[in-house]
Amino acid sequence: MGENLRWFLGLFAPFKVLLALAVFGALLEGLAVSGLSFVLRELVDGVLVGGNLELLAGLVSALVLLGLLKQVGFLSSELFYKWTVARITARLRLLLFRKFLLLPLEEFQKLPPGEWIGRITNDLKSFREYSEAFGVKLVREAFSVLLLTAVLLYFDWQLFLLFLLMGPVLVRLFNYFGAKRKKYSAFYQETFARFINFVSGLVEGFEGVKFFRRRFLLSLFSERLDELFRAEFRSVLYSAGYLSAVELTGYLFAALILLWGGWRVASGDLSAGTFVSFVGTLFLLYNSLQALQRAAVNYKALEPVLARVRELLDLPAEGGGTVPFSGLRKQLEVEELTYPAEGGHSVLKEVNLRVERGFKVLVKGPSGGGKSTLLKVLSGLLRSYGGRVLYDGIELREFEVSSLRRNLFYLPQKVVVLNDTVENNLRVVKPEASEAELVEALRLAKADFVFKLPRGLKTVVGGGGLELSGGQRQRLALARLFLLRPSVALLDEATSALDPETEREVLKNLLSTFEGRTLFFVSHREGYEGLFDLLLEVEGGRVRAL
Repeated sequence: MGENLRWFLGLFAPFKVLLALAVFGALLEGLAVSGLSFVLRELVDGVLVGGNLELLAGLVSALVLLGLLKQVGFLSSELFYKWTVARITARLRLLLFRKFLLLPLEEFQKLPPGEWIGRITNDLKSFREYSEAFGVKLVREAFSVLLLTAVLLYFDWQLFLLFLLMGPVLVRLFNYFGAKRKKYSAFYQETFARFINFVSGLVEGFEGVKFFRRRFLLSLFSERLDELFRAEFRSVLYSAGYLSAVELTGYLFAALILLWGGWRVASGDLSAGTFVSFVGTLFLLYNSLQALQRAAVNYKALEPVLARVRELLDLPAEGGGTVPFSGLRKQLEVEELTYPAEGGHSVLKEVNLRVERGFKVLVKGPSGGGKSTLLKVLSGLLRSYGGRVLYDGIELREFEVSSLRRNLFYLPQKVVVLNDTVENNLRVVKPEASEAELVEALRLAKADFVFKLPRGLKTVVGGGGLELSGGQRQRLALARLFLLRPSVALLDEATSALDPETEREVLKNLLSTFEGRTLFFVSHREGYEGLFDLLLEVEGGRVRAL
């Protein structure tokens, strides 16, 4: 048993009772289908040939009972199994989202955003679809195949041996087409992720897209669409080719059985009822074999999906130490700090600085100089740095992550606005906050526009905060900072979308509210130097105190 299959079966462990009921339903359905063969044999030999009309009423009753039994089995297996798969899929979504929240930033940056979206959404959609087409259907058809095979062997072992010759052909077809399905299922998942990444980039920067050359952009989109179509078509092609090849093989062997069986009936070696029942059972068995192999092929398509889901779940969680961080009490020291980048060079080079508790630090410098990287290192988001970052003499990486996040806050230029109420957009940093605290935080962030919204704090802002302007989104994010009031705040151009007057008012509120707290403020605007205790210039990866 492969690792992916073992992991897949392990997902069903908490649902053993429901799974047992689904398997029992599959067994009932298999028994009902097998019983039809005996009804058919008795109908031909006893009623049509023997003229026993009394037997006809019993056969009709048996047929109705078998039909009811089959439907009870079918409904039980389908409902219990699909409910279980739906619960497992929901649980996996929760686990993946939890893992997503716990990912180190450096791990997250290894894949483009579209890849993450594809893995959390499309991969789990494929997981559910393939799982529903694989699990209980495989059990159901396996029961049917075993029972129908026993019936065929009971009816006539000679015809059964001829039927067995089809086995090696089906195995070869399964191995060939199954391998192709697995290959192109993985190819489709990867291609779809690239497609999502391309589209998500356009959606995020829609305003800029309006000024692109439409024809050229359509050609780029068409290229990716064609790639996606080829990947999907190849998967469908091999799936359809497999079914066609299996069905053609079945007809060829059925023709041989009809030829030999018909000759034996004509020569008196086999009764008509047994032969007709054998042929009818053979077609039932053949349908079950097709369904069984389709389920097995669907598992081949499921395997790369399982591998991608497991890969994400196996990613390391954000690491941290065991020392609780209750805030900066004395000073922050940075010693010989370096941060590596691709190509062997460093984004930060031998940075040394000391910041006393309560200092307000203005960080300036050209774009690409290392300002954002510096703040992400100081906030604990980037941990693969060289040198030391000491908060009150304790290395940053030794602090426990959750307490660090409660007392240290990094606010980037690009704001996250949830598709939820304004209230919940604030409570994400402090769920226990009172309404008065929310109102005060909005006031300090100059986000008074919230009180003019249709439902105030209860107003729902759309996905990505589309109903809000860039400045309004930033003020909403700043309100989170005022609400949390951490010991250390690091603002990375978090006021860039505000007009100068509003920015100055917000900055004034920050400086007064964060009295005794440490603040790093990145800005390209001039005229703020006199408001800060320390000015840092970051250029070419080097930091210089002015």
